[in-house]
Amino acid sequence: MLLYTEEVFLSGILKTIFPDHHVFICMKKWLFFLFTCCLAGTLTAQSGLIQLGNPSFEDVPGPGRPPLGWYFCGPLNETPPDVQPVPTMNVHLPARHGKTYAGLVTRDNATQEALGQALSSPILAGHCYLLRINAARSATFSSYSRLTELPADFSQPVRLQLWGGKGHCQMQELLAETLPVQDTVWKVYELNFSPQEGYDQLFIKVAYAKEGEVYNGHVLIDHLSPIVEMKCIERTFLRWENKNDEVLSTGSDDQLADLIEEELPKVRWVNNGFTLEQQLLPPAANNHNWTFGNPGIYQIAQLLKDHPDALLTVAVGPRKDPLLQHHIRLIAAEFMAAGLSAKQCLIRPLKKRDMKRNNWLKTAIGGQDILWGVDY
Repeated sequence: MLLYTEEVFLSGILKTIFPDHHVFICMKKWLFFLFTCCLAGTLTAQSGLIQLGNPSFEDVPGPGRPPLGWYFCGPLNETPPDVQPVPTMNVHLPARHGKTYAGLVTRDNATQEALGQALSSPILAGHCYLLRINAARSATFSSYSRLTELPADFSQPVRLQLWGGKGHCQMQELLAETLPVQDTVWKVYELNFSPQEGYDQLFIKVAYAKEGEVYNGHVLIDHLSPIVEMKCIERTFLRWENKNDEVLSTGSDDQLADLIEEELPKVRWVNNGFTLEQQLLPPAANNHNWTFGNPGIYQIAQLLKDHPDALLTVAVGPRKDPLLQHHIRLIAAEFMAAGLSAKQCLIRPLKKRDMKRNNWLKTAIGGQDILWGVDY
């Protein structure tokens, strides 16, 4: 199946500049943090980045079933959101990231769908955040109206809302919302928000275009970014760019395996395996857009692009893990987002005979049962 971090050095400098002990301690903590971020060239979890579980809504397509890592919030007598695309519902738009995405609807009986998730870290009162969501509308969307008890068209545009709460399905504060999503191609929506209270639950809900309107409509959502803390006044990312970053050496064919091995420790699961660790990644060549993704997979993809004859094999296990197919889809989605050709990447379940192969790449990652290999 073809798919896809020195304190001693810094302290010496600071003691010379700030002889006062208390000032030295404060500046040391702040600048060491800044220095580390510059070296990384991106955000880390300690710098205000909250990872979401399964932000790409990867799951088996089907109507009325919330994606893995998300729970349904809505009337008990109504069905949950869908894992799209579902051809029988006349939804055919290819995913923006990975293979699947979520579809949420409003109905002519005044009900709306919502998905919720417990946050790995709470959003805090008075802090400013940014969440990027890819959203679109399908030109056709067929479902069933409980009001008329007949098949109905659900293709009208709706608004997308972001809510915060402190309990399961307890939507307490509307944090941000979009205009009605009209485009039938994927578009990035930036939701800036500053909660009045702290919340540990996040909800994505749909709403009618205007108050008082009730109709059948929908929105499709995919590839959510992590929640990134921002400077409240300037409304800019809390990020630091290292202007002197070295270009990643692609090396010779003989060095490719070693270079890939150096990136493997960055390929880590978070949120109990529902997603891969994400960071804010710098623009690639001839591209001015910052993006979110897994740093290890992103760098491996760039290495492989300069070695077109190389084939990367990723054997994912354990074989009886219920998240196996979900993990395969997530890894495949990251390689696809990084622009790697399907011809250079084989991602499949771990097989018994794989354990007899002795040329897998070395990795310091334990307990993940992922084997990596490079062939030509």
